[in-house]
This record gives sequence, structure tokens and C-alpha cells, in this order.
Amino acid sequence: TCFNGTGEHHVFLISDWGGVLPGHNGNDGPEGHDHIAPADQHQSGRHGVDEWAQFRVAKQIKHFAQKYNPDYFLQAGNAFNPGGIETKCGAPISMYANTGQTKAIFEDIYNGPGVDGKQWLGVLGNHDYGGWMYIGAWDQAIGYTWGGLGSTGRWMLPAQYWNAKVYYEGFAVDYYFVDSNVFDALAPTDSNEYNLCNMQKVNTSSNHTCGHRGPTSPQDCPKWFKKLWAEQKEWLLWHLSESSAHWQIVVTHYPPMWGKEQWQAIARAHGIDLMVTGHNNVQEVHTPDDPLGFYKGWWGDLYTDFMDGTSWIVAGGGGGVISQGLPDGDGADDQYGFMILTLSQFSIRVRAISHGGQVRSEKLVRPRPPAAATPNFIAYLSPAQLRLEEPAKEGCGTKLSTFYLYRAAGAQTFKDENINAANLAGVLWYMHHEVVMVCPRKFGITHIRRLLVTMRNTCDLFKRTKTQFGPYTAFDSGRCTGEGCVSNYKTLGSVVGCQHIPYNTGVFAPYCEAPGCGPAQWYSFPGPCPSKDFNHKTKECIQDEPGGFCEAVTGKRDCTYKIQDAGEVYLDELYKTVSEGYSWDQFCQSQIEYNNQTDAGVGVSWWDNIYNASRCRGRYNAVVSKFKEKYPDRPASLPEPRCDHYESDPKGKYLWW
Repeated sequence: TCFNGTGEHHVFLISDWGGVLPGHNGNDGPEGHDHIAPADQHQSGRHGVDEWAQFRVAKQIKHFAQKYNPDYFLQAGNAFNPGGIETKCGAPISMYANTGQTKAIFEDIYNGPGVDGKQWLGVLGNHDYGGWMYIGAWDQAIGYTWGGLGSTGRWMLPAQYWNAKVYYEGFAVDYYFVDSNVFDALAPTDSNEYNLCNMQKVNTSSNHTCGHRGPTSPQDCPKWFKKLWAEQKEWLLWHLSESSAHWQIVVTHYPPMWGKEQWQAIARAHGIDLMVTGHNNVQEVHTPDDPLGFYKGWWGDLYTDFMDGTSWIVAGGGGGVISQGLPDGDGADDQYGFMILTLSQFSIRVRAISHGGQVRSEKLVRPRPPAAATPNFIAYLSPAQLRLEEPAKEGCGTKLSTFYLYRAAGAQTFKDENINAANLAGVLWYMHHEVVMVCPRKFGITHIRRLLVTMRNTCDLFKRTKTQFGPYTAFDSGRCTGEGCVSNYKTLGSVVGCQHIPYNTGVFAPYCEAPGCGPAQWYSFPGPCPSKDFNHKTKECIQDEPGGFCEAVTGKRDCTYKIQDAGEVYLDELYKTVSEGYSWDQFCQSQIEYNNQTDAGVGVSWWDNIYNASRCRGRYNAVVSKFKEKYPDRPASLPEPRCDHYESDPKGKYLWW
């Protein structure tokens, strides 16, 4: 699907929204209502706001739709409470079950300017399967995608799991709609009231089978859902690995506390940016920028950032089920409501709107890249970087590039040859992992140097690899240490190499390049006699292996780069450690900048929380701001060409997924 135009694009989000028809289970008896009401409402003894919850939320949807004109809706399940479409699973989808629910609960409530004609893309929730048994007409909820009595053609739930790609001007979104009801498909003998496979409840029905689609019995039920989950995971992993979209968004019914370890592993490996969920009947928005705390529940005490760099939403206050807490008459609560997502290339703004029309929270979701960089995923590139991707207009295919890199430096000075340098994310990653956790600092590091790099690699490299960068090698005391580095330079010339650092919270600190969270990257610059260290370089070796530094870069085998000084920022300009009257010996007796065992410093807090994406972004921005403050006449940033060489990247055990 394509949406044209450069203005703002909005998506409305709701879950657990379908109430109960008058006279039906949960809205019957002497306390029943003559209008649609939330499931379990009259059993709770709560009235007022609760009994009109779905209508109150729908009223606000209609109001805000006129202002924001959403492109489409997302719904995270439980559209038909409490027991799904009130007929039995297994009937041919073409029969269109005529229970009146789709018209009364969906078509007649969600309409009006800005709502009419907009697709509702969604998933099944546990109540769509039957709530407390699997034999509800979940297949009819899928079938309504192709029409039925009263259909306006807006309903979009074509399968238990499916995906959709949406293109906007300058960016794209991949949506993955996942069925997570396996987490309430327990053993048939488990008496849990939410168990979809509970044989005691299913046995109250005269027919236990959903036919060839399954499940066929309470005993088959857990296996059926596990098989469905296994198929989906394989499908999801493949699609995520192939995604080239700027955003990867998972829509599923259960929040990520259910299946926590599995979701953590998938998000870490493939960079899920946002999870849209329901089930819990409340409105919540969680991002890595939130203050660290505990998220309490049946799952125990989880840190609020347990999903690392992945944001997640709970939009279970649609009004179809009574809320978890008491609502306020004016809507000053998070019990009932919906969400507005405002999409752009490098951020998603989430507004939580209450049933009274109040904006209860407004947060930014930022991209989470996959752990390992791949040539398939370059959505993090800015428009200026994308222009650098255009083919060379002359010559053999190599391009002349000018960009900033950085080095951690101390009092000792070196020529900018036979060195490694990094983008800013890469140098902060290095300092956090290796420099500030020892006291005094490793190598006596005091500041960050900014380098202005001009580069053009050789035609021999491009003819062989069709890349602008060559293989990366680490330099130690002026000698290249990577396997085959000397032979590479003899074959390709003195090429500038690069590698990506995995973005993998829990192993690697989540530093990334603004604005699109590009990978931390390291570069190698071969100089004279890279086969030997500083103390053993000979005239013959220097003549035979001249390196690539030169004043006017041409791309010849001995003229691939020039490095110029472009400023420096001292760590003591960012935070204070020692002073003229307070030495490192004194500081180290009782303080340290960062302790990797406690994830915090003593006397210094600047490096605290190594795996918190928000804190890492704050450190990155602080360095950029200081350079801008000190050197106002220089550009604060320059578009960095993509490191298009991937074979030198860490692999295997270094990725830890």
C-alpha cells in the first residue's frame, strides 16, 4: 500500500474494543443493559463510565479522526467479547455467520468523517477464539475480511498471521501480524479460567472440534497452538531478516511479558522497533527513554526496559472488557482509550488518548536496528547519505568522499597513518567498553579527536568487490594485525577498510549514529610499512609498502586518503574528574568513572547504564553539542558514506543471539 504526500501520517490503534450485545453472555439478566456494554461489567458492580466504555472511546476516535484523518487503523485483538463471534468454529467461511455482532459492534459504532473507508488491520485475541474455550468462531472473524452481512469492506484480518508493507514518501513500514494465543493454550487438565484448552469448559459443548482446521479436541488444542506458534516464528524470523523497511512493527495480542525470552531474542537479532499489543485492559506506552523502574505482575518484577531498545504499547482499553482499574468520569485515567501513531522516517510519535479526550501521554519511538548490519538493511541512511549511494559518474566506480571520524586520544601524539578511527558511535562504544572502566584511564585517554577524512579507494578494490570500502584490520603499534592484511594491501592497494559493531544490548552497548540509528563503525588506514610495528619499520619496507596517506587523494594504490585535524573535546569538558589539585592517584582511591560490575560510576554518573539506548543517545548528543559549541564555524556533522564492506564484521559468538 502506498500513501503519497510529505505531510504527517497518522494511524489509530485500539485493542479489546468489542463489547457485548444486549441479552448476551455478560450483558444479560436483571442487571443487563439495552445497549452494548463491556464484558464482565455488571458482574463487577461498576456502572456509569464502564457501561458506556466502548461508546466513549468511539466518540473520541470520531472526534480525533476529523483532526488527524488516519490512514488506517490497527487493532490488537479481542474484537468480539467475551466469547468471540457467537457461533461455532469449523463452518465454511463463505457462510458468513449472521450473529449481528460485526454490524452492531463494529460497523455501526466506528464510522463518520475520517473513519469511513479506512481499513482495520488486526489479529485475533483470546476472546476471539472463545475466551475460555477454543471453539468460538474465530475463523468467521477471519472470513469477514471478504465480506458478510453489513460489511463496508474495511475489515482486514485475512489469516491468523500475516504481514503488510506500507510505503510513505521517504520511508516504509513492515507490519507483522502475529497470533500469540499459544500463551493461554494450556494443558487440558489445567483449570485456569483463561485456558483456551480447558477440557472442563470445552466439555460443556456438544461438539469439541473445529473440523479440519483444528483444534479437534481439548487434547489436540495445546499442540495445535504450539504448532501455529512454531510456524509463525519461522515465518517471522525470515521476513524480519529480509526486511529493508525503515520500521518493523509487530502487532500481536499478548504483551511481550508473555514469551519474554523469545521476544527478547527476536527483537535483539532483528531489531523490532515497536510492538503493538492489547490483552491487559489498560493503556500503556513503554519506550527505552522511560525512567528505569519495575513492571510488576504475575510475571514477577521486570525492569521496565526488559525489551531493551524495543518500544511496546498496550492498548487494551478499547472498552470491550471492563478496565483493570476504576475510570474517572472526565477521562483523567489510563483505563479506556485509544492511541494515535504519527509516523515519520526516524521517529514515531505515540499519543495515548483517554475516553474523555485527554492526551494522557506523548512519547517518541525511535528505531532499533538489527544486531548485525547487512547490505539488505540501509533504512537508517539519511537523505544526504542516500545521495552518496548514487553510482560514480566517472572513472572505474570509486567515489571521493569527505566525512568526519573520531579517535580517543591522550597526551601522546601519533601520525594519522597505520591507525584505526571510528564514527562517533564507534569511539564512544570503545571508550565505554575499554577505557573508562579502568582507573586511571586506559592509554591515558583524555579527549576525543575529530578527524576530517578525504578518501577514495582503488580501482583494484572496486573491480574485485564492487564496494567503496575494503576489509578492516586492527592496527597495534603501527602494525596491521588482521589475518591476510598485508597480502590484501599488496593485492588491492592501501585501501581504507571498515567494519560494523553489532548493536546488541546485553553484549554490546547500543550506540548508534544519528539520525536513523546507523551502526557503530570502525575504520582502518594503512600507512607506510603496515607489516611491522613502529620500532621495526625499515626504509626498504617503507619503500615497498608506502601506505595510502597523501595530500591530494587520487585513488591510486598509494594515495587513498588524507586525514586533517577537525577539533577535539576533552572528557573534562563533559564531566569533571581530576583537577590541578586533585590527581588521578587520589581520584582512583575512592572513585571510578564506570564499573562494569555495577553498571555505574562512583563520583561520576556520565557513563552509567551502558545498555540503556536513551542514555547512550544522550552521551552521543552531548559530544556533538560540545563540538558544535567549540567550533561554531565548522559543520557539526557531515554525511558519512555507508560502510559497504561486511565480511570483516564480528560473527558467531560475538553476536550472542
